[in-house]
Amino acid sequence: MTQDTELHRTKASVVAVGLVVALVVTACGDAKEPVEEWEAVWNSTASAVAEASTTDPDLGECQDLLGYLRMQRAVLAPVPLDDLEEPIDSWFTEAEGIFFECDLRGDAAQSSLVTLEALEGEVAVVLEVEQ
Repeated sequence: MTQDTELHRTKASVVAVGLVVALVVTACGDAKEPVEEWEAVWNSTASAVAEASTTDPDLGECQDLLGYLRMQRAVLAPVPLDDLEEPIDSWFTEAEGIFFECDLRGDAAQSSLVTLEALEGEVAVVLEVEQ
């Protein structure tokens, strides 16, 4: 199996798992999740983007990742803590921009990846303080 085929399967699996999570969360309504459950979904989402950002995805893979991000944004809403609202919204906006443009080697994408890391740090601080 080639590395591209394996990467495509991994991304397809991530999207499928995200869809299942989205369906479960949607079925539960807009009630806020306990912080620990929300954090597990957040960590999975941030890790998937970090992993994808180390590759050079083609247009189809970028579209899959963009769809995944949009789905995960819905899954992670509402945030369990008010202080997470701004960094999470900003993080998704940056991440969606990266995969919409689909040029991970460009200067704009590299700057956005640095911004994502900073926003992930903000989320981690809020979660640590609240627990």
